[in-house]
Amino acid sequence: MRIQRSLAALSSLLMLVLLLFSGCKPDEAPSSGDTSMNIEQKDPNKIESEPDEITFLMNGYTHSDPENPVYKGIEAFQKETGKKVKVLQSGDQAWQDKVIASIGAGQPIDVFNSYIQFFLTFYQGDYIQPLDEYLTSEADIFDKPMMDRFAKFEGKYYSAGPASVPYVLFYNKKILEENGFDPDEPRHLYEEGKWTWAEFKRLAGECHDTSAGINGFENMYNTVFLSSNNVSVVTFENDKYTLQMNNPSLKESLEMIQDIFFKNRIAGNGWLDGQANFIKGKAAFHGSYAYDEVAFLKAKEKGDIKFDFGVTAFPFGPSNTDGGSMVHASGYCISNGSKAPYSGGRLIECILTETAASTAKEQHMEGSVELFEKLREHPMSCDFTDGILSAGNGAFYLLNDVFNGKDITQSIQAFTDQYQIDVDKANERLAS
Repeated sequence: MRIQRSLAALSSLLMLVLLLFSGCKPDEAPSSGDTSMNIEQKDPNKIESEPDEITFLMNGYTHSDPENPVYKGIEAFQKETGKKVKVLQSGDQAWQDKVIASIGAGQPIDVFNSYIQFFLTFYQGDYIQPLDEYLTSEADIFDKPMMDRFAKFEGKYYSAGPASVPYVLFYNKKILEENGFDPDEPRHLYEEGKWTWAEFKRLAGECHDTSAGINGFENMYNTVFLSSNNVSVVTFENDKYTLQMNNPSLKESLEMIQDIFFKNRIAGNGWLDGQANFIKGKAAFHGSYAYDEVAFLKAKEKGDIKFDFGVTAFPFGPSNTDGGSMVHASGYCISNGSKAPYSGGRLIECILTETAASTAKEQHMEGSVELFEKLREHPMSCDFTDGILSAGNGAFYLLNDVFNGKDITQSIQAFTDQYQIDVDKANERLAS
């Protein structure tokens, strides 16, 4: 039986792995070629005048691994400023609820790590403050495309981060070659501008071999079929959320999911079982975030992966005419009401500096870094707006129903009223 998996429940695991990578409205595309953060040097005395202890919260982080770049960043900040960083745990409470509760209690957590599905709602709820005044470092430690696209509101940055990781497709060269394809056929199709869902289904279908126990495709997160088709369940335009359950592109995405996972099944159950199948050589393709390349290379070095593999962009749906790629993004925020915003800004910079240094040491396959950078230039994520649904789970449960074969029209109808309540509540918060 396929088990439902909540994206919110998985976010802490994903966030820890993401540490391997390092004036526009939120719905505008990022500017190209501009690497300037327009940051002025600030008076260091302002940091000295703030409290001697600041608080920090990152979901799943315990400050116990000296090799973790966050650990190194915190230690560097403490050594530089003489201040102490108190690392908090969320405990039984969801991390986002703990942040909001701390602000309501008048004791805001100074710095916390947030995910893309909360950037917009945290800004609208007035839980976070602009960072521009508190940042002094050069732009190369920041993920500028991510910040421009998802964390810049009314011309100011509300979250700073290195973690914008593209969703990609890994492929088993041996299986492709055994089925009569060029071992790098997926990469060639992408480079020729022909890497579509249809071409992907053709290759995966030819490689799928039930008798040999080989799946054509394994996948980690089915939201990629929304983002790779340039669609989300919710849009945000003109300061208003709108539900678009009748959008033809949404139905297109749901049909794709049901086709390959249920009706004409060429895919496995995905998630961690799917990743394990790919490592064992039992899947032709594996959809996941780019950070998996580092893990797969280490597995190959140990002998756990016994075949050559490649990586390319996730294929583009018919409605994705701009070639945007799904990313997962995270960033560090400073709570509204923090009594140590300058210290918080410096702590963020220390963590990002260590994260950038850690990323620079990683080993990649030839051409991968250039590929990932190109995919990050046009980031897309349905989670950015769909984060208001189902307490941050987005459209996960709708996608899961379709994944498991439920009638698409009936599933859309079943979730429409529920999602509309979430949209109405979000719009009410904006109006209050």
